[in-house]
Amino acid sequence: MKHSMTNVPDYAQRIVSVSGDDIVLVVKMEHIFYLTGFRGTAGMLLLMRGTAFLFVDARYAEHAERNVSSVTTVRVSGQYFDAVVTFLKEHEVKDVTVDEDGVLLADYTRLTALCDEAGIRVTAGQSVIADARVLKDKYELTLMKDTLRVTEIALTKTIGFIKEGMTEKELAAEVDYRLRREGGDQSSFETIALFGARSSMPHGCPSDVKLVHGDIILIDCGMRRSGYCSDITRTFFFGKGKDFQRMSRVYDAVREAQNEGIARAATGVRGADVDRAARDVMRAHKLNDYFTHGLGHGVGIEIHERPYVSEKKGDEILPGGTVITIEPGAYIPEVGGIRIENMVIVTKSGGASINITPTDMIVL
Repeated sequence: MKHSMTNVPDYAQRIVSVSGDDIVLVVKMEHIFYLTGFRGTAGMLLLMRGTAFLFVDARYAEHAERNVSSVTTVRVSGQYFDAVVTFLKEHEVKDVTVDEDGVLLADYTRLTALCDEAGIRVTAGQSVIADARVLKDKYELTLMKDTLRVTEIALTKTIGFIKEGMTEKELAAEVDYRLRREGGDQSSFETIALFGARSSMPHGCPSDVKLVHGDIILIDCGMRRSGYCSDITRTFFFGKGKDFQRMSRVYDAVREAQNEGIARAATGVRGADVDRAARDVMRAHKLNDYFTHGLGHGVGIEIHERPYVSEKKGDEILPGGTVITIEPGAYIPEVGGIRIENMVIVTKSGGASINITPTDMIVL
């Protein structure tokens, strides 16, 4: 299935918006994609006061020259840092700032040594690109809504494939196939498909365990499409087993907690406070001890990105227009787990879910 967007971001404006007086070297590929649209697996971007130079090797040079119009492409024939330092020397640059996101210590040490030899001073700087990426523009929101819509279509079609005796691995493979079949470029992370008591592991790996009547089925999946991710979790009951009454009450509590979290996800609220509101619901149902992770996270070019909706990492104020997940869960060892996850846009009046599938309890 082909997919396209009639509009594309103004990459030149994005570059200008994050450029200051400093000359900045960017190595994190997700940042480079955000600023240029380049989606290779290797490359570096040099920002020079509103002008950008994309360093790529022979694998990506032709693609970059044809498709990345907001930058000047610099072909790299040897080591990337050698090419960058040579370029800086040729342009008589005396100071360069390295965007700290995505830089390995070993790489920073090597770059510093090369620059020292060339008489260039290197400093590490906090990323303004990461700040810019938190707020999603109209293009990004449109793309992410559509990516999630297609993900949910794929997940809905997968439900019809579920049958007794299939393994968790088989179900995960079917999800992945449907994600690609419906138009995804790839899965945005390794699909989670867990049955029965194994659903008490929030991020358990699919196994050869077979589905039996009465099992809980937990599916956490997402697709990457045109560079952006989706993320959804749904939990189903495969018939009514011996723990159905108990776990159906747990399901209702988790859904109530999610609704509370979505309602509280308003512009200007701290992520930690949204987490706390949902956690208070779980506590009222005596389930807080089984809610063992943060309530949610930002999602966009990366599956986990700022801002975080968590007691531990949620000091950041939620800006209007950011996209987060709200995904409370309860995981009872040797019994099972329930998680419900929606993607939500933060607005002045609270969170606005962009999912098309309901969160009602479903017994297959």
